[in-house]
Amino acid sequence: WRLRQLLAQQLSGKHEAVISALTPLVNQWTRAEDLAAAFILLGRSQLELGKVQEASESFLQASAKVPNAPPADEALLLLASAYRRLGRTADARTVLEKMLAQFPNSPLANRARFRLGEYCFALGDFEAAEKAYRAVIQSPDAGTLIPGAMYELACTLVKQDRAPDAEKLLAELLAKNPDAETAAKARYVRAVALRKLGNPAEAVRELQAALQGSLGPLDHADALYTLGLVQIDLKQYAEAAGTFAKLAAEHPDYPDADRVLYQWAWALKLDGRDDEAVEMFRKLVAQFPKSEHAAEARYHSGEAFYKSGDYFKAAEEFHKAVQAAGQSELGEKASHRLGWAYYQMKQYENAQKTFAYQRAAYPRGPLAADAQFMEAESFFQLGKYAEALAGYEKLPQLSSDGFRILHRLHAGQAAAQLKQWNQASDFLTQCLKDYPDAPESAEVLYELGNVYRNRGDNAKALDYFSQAAARSQGVTGAKAQFMIGELHFLEKKYDEAVKSFFRVAYGFDSPDLAAVQADATFEAALCLELLNRPQQAAQLYREVLEKFPQSDKVKLAQAKLEGLTRQ
Repeated sequence: WRLRQLLAQQLSGKHEAVISALTPLVNQWTRAEDLAAAFILLGRSQLELGKVQEASESFLQASAKVPNAPPADEALLLLASAYRRLGRTADARTVLEKMLAQFPNSPLANRARFRLGEYCFALGDFEAAEKAYRAVIQSPDAGTLIPGAMYELACTLVKQDRAPDAEKLLAELLAKNPDAETAAKARYVRAVALRKLGNPAEAVRELQAALQGSLGPLDHADALYTLGLVQIDLKQYAEAAGTFAKLAAEHPDYPDADRVLYQWAWALKLDGRDDEAVEMFRKLVAQFPKSEHAAEARYHSGEAFYKSGDYFKAAEEFHKAVQAAGQSELGEKASHRLGWAYYQMKQYENAQKTFAYQRAAYPRGPLAADAQFMEAESFFQLGKYAEALAGYEKLPQLSSDGFRILHRLHAGQAAAQLKQWNQASDFLTQCLKDYPDAPESAEVLYELGNVYRNRGDNAKALDYFSQAAARSQGVTGAKAQFMIGELHFLEKKYDEAVKSFFRVAYGFDSPDLAAVQADATFEAALCLELLNRPQQAAQLYREVLEKFPQSDKVKLAQAKLEGLTRQ
């Protein structure tokens, strides 16, 4: 009668009173069944008050009093629950397996199997979890546990990448129990399975139905997140962005808030709203600097700065992305873009070191060849032509025709700087052969002209310079035309030389040509002097002084003009 009285107190929530009364009594009773029942009663009240460790000790005592008969089955079930709350999930599983082995026909067996499924799932043993849930479903005595077991089994199947089986099971559950307590959650998990099966339209319908049901806050947030992902699958990018915005507003404390911002940013980017996407990526980094998506977010931020021409800020973001990405595909991309940012800022030494780091860190990466090329390009810009040529000589296949053209052109130029004329000719000739109509072809022809001029073959040099001049109306064309004049000058064909120099001086209109036009005007004046036309020569020297006051030919032109004036 005393136990029944205490049970009534416990049912009315008077747990402190129950514990106070039972603590001395358990040391007075001697009957094993009474002691077991008392320890179970004591443990339940301790559990209700959050005294989980004390509760586990009470349940252990209860199971020891009658180890082979009820209520040991109840004590073991409660002990497993206490262990689970203490974080001892593996021990909880062991206790339930022992209980089911000892009491396979216990009225509590199906509840124990259900809990066993939960614990095995938490431990990542999905096969064991599946076995436990199927045992509940197949039991004729499981009753109201069956819908929950079907739902949990479906979750287990999804974890095992068995989406078809999970979807079929949930469809059956919803058909039999459309208003079950787990119906909304079942629709959500079915939507996850449908997405895996490539049926996003049906997944959207299930998610919308789930969101109208009785989902808890976390499940509601998860369903919204999944809905956004499915909308991205359907290329409904604006709708996806709206869904992620709703999720962020309604669940500001969502545990995966960084993933929400990441997917939101991508939805905006895919919707063509690049500026908004970049701001979202930057918001992610500001709020969650340690997020697994922070490195990529910084990369996109860097790309935006790079595109706008702010290479300094781009370099800052790419550098942080490299640090956060670790050894990964993103790490290689960020390293490569960092090198490019330095290159654009003309910090060629930093660029060379960055591309060298990238090649060492990712020797077989998809950007390794491009990094080797850009390292050689950096050496080229630094005037380190031997190092540049060594890099150019070892290049594998590059990623674009643009790079392949520059490779041959700059390799030829580097070899020419080193006076390795045969090697220069080989690179440049191959470039012209492979890409005869490339925009850079005029420059290639010009460089070939220089090679043959330095070899002493002025006829071939004149031919290449003439082809270059015919193909370009820019700097290269002007330089080629100037060199034609120089060759005529060397052959004492002063009339022809003057014509070439005049074409340079008056045939091009660009501020970038001031230096070569000043030289051409001065050289034309020299030719006119040699042709005994001093007045015309004097006029050209004046032109150098007036039109090109910054030219290095000013002092020479002044001296020449003074000499002609004295004559």
